[in-house]
Amino acid sequence: MDNAIEQLANLYQKHRISIKINGERKQDLTPVLLGTDTKDYLLYVEDEYLDFNVEKPLICLFLILRTLEDYDDCEDFLAWCRLYNLDSSDPEWQHYYRGLSEIYSALETSWGSVDSYISSLDYQLRSGVFYSLLNFKLNH
Repeated sequence: MDNAIEQLANLYQKHRISIKINGERKQDLTPVLLGTDTKDYLLYVEDEYLDFNVEKPLICLFLILRTLEDYDDCEDFLAWCRLYNLDSSDPEWQHYYRGLSEIYSALETSWGSVDSYISSLDYQLRSGVFYSLLNFKLNH
């Protein structure tokens, strides 16, 4: 098993993660309930290739972590809205963005870091370790 996949599997199992879709997509973002051993979090996850499938929890976890990395990489709310083509005047997105700081910090504290373990290039090209992840089956 590839090291990145092993890291995702270890994270998934160690923190007893559960992942569920929590409603309809909103502006191309999927609402997801991320359950961990300590708390549940509502996140909107980018899934441009429609890979999010609860039957493949490591892909879902990768997409969640990648979305959190995107949040951390954006310098502010406006940059984050531009990244996802969201209306920055929408109070729902403003409220959600403010809450992301707390979610990110809590997960970073609990997990040690927020890291998707797979490069954006591999994800975009759907090659390398991401291709392996697409075909990986997690034994529960």
